[in-house]
Amino acid sequence: MPKCKIVLFIIFTLFLSSTAFSQYYNNSEKGNLGLGVQLSYPFYGVSAQLNFIDRIGIQGIFGLNSDIKSYSGKLSYNVIHNYNYNFYVYGVYGRYEYTDWAFTGFLLLEEITEKKNGYGFGFGVDTNYLSNKALVPVWANFEVGYGYVDFEYLNFDTPAITVGVGLHYYFDFSNSSNF
Repeated sequence: MPKCKIVLFIIFTLFLSSTAFSQYYNNSEKGNLGLGVQLSYPFYGVSAQLNFIDRIGIQGIFGLNSDIKSYSGKLSYNVIHNYNYNFYVYGVYGRYEYTDWAFTGFLLLEEITEKKNGYGFGFGVDTNYLSNKALVPVWANFEVGYGYVDFEYLNFDTPAITVGVGLHYYFDFSNSSNF
């Protein structure tokens, strides 16, 4: 029975601290770190966002799906900066790797790997709508952009309109002496 009370106390304490945190919190302020997932079709993966200057942030996305791996970085600037939402523009550059198997002769399979650089740019919106409802510092984003990766084997060498979504939990390091 005492263990149950301790667990309930910890949950209640976290609930209160995240409630106070989310009421006055903006993810685009200097020193905030977000960890989560990002999807920009057909690439997706785990993501870390850090705002090292007010309104300017960097994001690393590590997509380790089975066929297409991606390692990309995104630089974003918040054009409209608000406690409930942020409109931003971004540029992205990354290294993309496609792996497949192909027949090269009679019953011989060969692994084909293609590594290419790609780039893109676009605009999006972050919102803490989930924070207002769930009382935790979770931000969701939606973005539309233009991307280009020249995969020869996939015949994927034309520019594409990309649509992306993400979900990140933010930690506030803005009062730390490291920033």
